[in-house]
Amino acid sequence: MANTLDSSSAAPFRVVLVCVGNEYLGIGHLSAALKAANFDVRAVVDESLFDDKNYVTIPFMARFFNQLDKVVAEIIALDPNLVGFSVITPTYRRCLEIAQNLKQRLDVPVIFGGVHPSALPERTLKNACVDMVCQGEGQEALVELALAMSTKQLRTDIANLWFKQNGNIIANPMRSQIRDINTLPIIDKTVFENQAPLDDYYLMLTSWGCPYSCNFCAVTFLGNVSMSLSAHKLRPQSVESAIAELEYYKAKYNFKWVQFLTNVFSADKKWTLDFLDAYEKRIGIPYKITTHVKKVDDEIAAALVRTGCDMVQIGIESFSEEVRRTYLNRFESNNDIRHCIASLDKYGLRYSFDYIFGLPGQNEQEIQEAMEFFLSCQHLVRLTPFWLSYFPKTPMVTVGLNHGMIHEADIEAMEEGEHTSCLTTGSITDKKLIRTIQNYRIFFRLFPILPRRLTKYLIRKRSYRFFYLMPVEFLVLIVDILVSLKLRDVAAISYLHSYYWHIRKRWKKR
Repeated sequence: MANTLDSSSAAPFRVVLVCVGNEYLGIGHLSAALKAANFDVRAVVDESLFDDKNYVTIPFMARFFNQLDKVVAEIIALDPNLVGFSVITPTYRRCLEIAQNLKQRLDVPVIFGGVHPSALPERTLKNACVDMVCQGEGQEALVELALAMSTKQLRTDIANLWFKQNGNIIANPMRSQIRDINTLPIIDKTVFENQAPLDDYYLMLTSWGCPYSCNFCAVTFLGNVSMSLSAHKLRPQSVESAIAELEYYKAKYNFKWVQFLTNVFSADKKWTLDFLDAYEKRIGIPYKITTHVKKVDDEIAAALVRTGCDMVQIGIESFSEEVRRTYLNRFESNNDIRHCIASLDKYGLRYSFDYIFGLPGQNEQEIQEAMEFFLSCQHLVRLTPFWLSYFPKTPMVTVGLNHGMIHEADIEAMEEGEHTSCLTTGSITDKKLIRTIQNYRIFFRLFPILPRRLTKYLIRKRSYRFFYLMPVEFLVLIVDILVSLKLRDVAAISYLHSYYWHIRKRWKKR
């Protein structure tokens, strides 16, 4: 990737890109493409404190920190010619709220893009505040649109874009995907200056897509789109391109650690080992990865430890092979899980597990067996319980319908973005099931810091059955803070720091 980002000669046509929660890497790539075409680009992050659509949900605090009017005012003050929103299903309602308020105060074209509008372009366009939708990748389409608008051309034939005209929807075909992402300009992180604490951590994707097709994951929808366009599901950066990106921005921001958001970091063993060798020599700071149990062995674990990996995040999702195979399209065995953990434990590498509650076929025996297994994991430092959440056009929606777990009304609500985050109650509506899951949720959060003898006692006596009587959301937050501090979890501590950074930023503006 080229390593220059010069907007000094940018044309007066200005694009403002908006996201909710935190820095979105997609916006960085869109900004880079637009700046390469000589457009002025700014970003606005609605951090949505205490309802960040990612981790923290505390309603009364969210109401206190709600800055909708200020976010809209910030967009207007930038005097945009075009406003784009990067949208995922959990942020869809909030993005509509911002766009509606913006449209009431400023006559400016609004385009929605991201996985949710890409899955539901027609539904998204039914909102009066949305003028256009970008379906799929936007680097080329958005540049074409900005070029047309800046030269007063009224084009509605741009591939990947959907338009509204005279009450009708114009749906254009999708263009071929970018096959080699190394040909793209370097991601633009400068667009997030004063919007995120760039000197603390660096968020990075070393590849686009995922080699797997889990039924519940929105990335599976995107992978299916890629295959329909005769593109590869997984598109990696070269080792040199990835390292050059890190070097460029480390020199600029001097961040303290890196979080690789790559879905399966070690998908390609040779690439991983080559990258880690270069990372150790040229970057040399702590990092965190996410990977799959079948992509970890002794050689990978040893390389991760040697090069400063602080933690490995692994999606177990269910400890029942039948549930994983039948409902999640996951074919790893429990022995695969054990072999992966044996390698990580052998080299003393810390790891966390993701686990989904509310799955069809899930029962107490499965969870009991899972907890017994967790007790044997020597360097397990975090258990993250997720609620089953349905996302548009994913195979899990069909699974839920077939098993009577959701109905058409639930799908309507989900597509309108009315389900809560997968870390609150997700798509679960059954009150008895919610109560049961709340018990496990608190127990899972406590698991890493409880004495093993007490944990075994609680499992044997099933004392966790009454945890739901506690103030769940507040308790989970407090427990997570304690766990993070005790374990010196750099990712979680940085998350806390980002809240402090945003609150301090808000206070300074008063």
